[in-house]
Amino acid sequence: MIKVIKITKYGCIHLTSKINYDVCWIYIGPAYWIKEYPIIKRHGKNWIASRFVWFIFTGRDYYGKEVHHKCKIRNCVNPMYLEELTAKKHRKFHNNN
Repeated sequence: MIKVIKITKYGCIHLTSKINYDVCWIYIGPAYWIKEYPIIKRHGKNWIASRFVWFIFTGRDYYGKEVHHKCKIRNCVNPMYLEELTAKKHRKFHNNN
């Protein structure tokens, strides 16, 4: 089962069903897309949707870090499937897979 979410222009997150952290939450809301990543404008700046959700759930804007999708699905925004990595570790991870 895959969740589908939308993020309003005010930054509110809307899930289509009950929260289940064991599945991907696929972002389908309004956005423009770059390399399969949904880009949204919230709080006066452009965000990759998964980074915005990471910020909402953790309170960290991770300057100098990247958000890695452990599930390998670029439009997944489930915070349990995301992790903070340095750019160097992120590249190393992807070069080994």
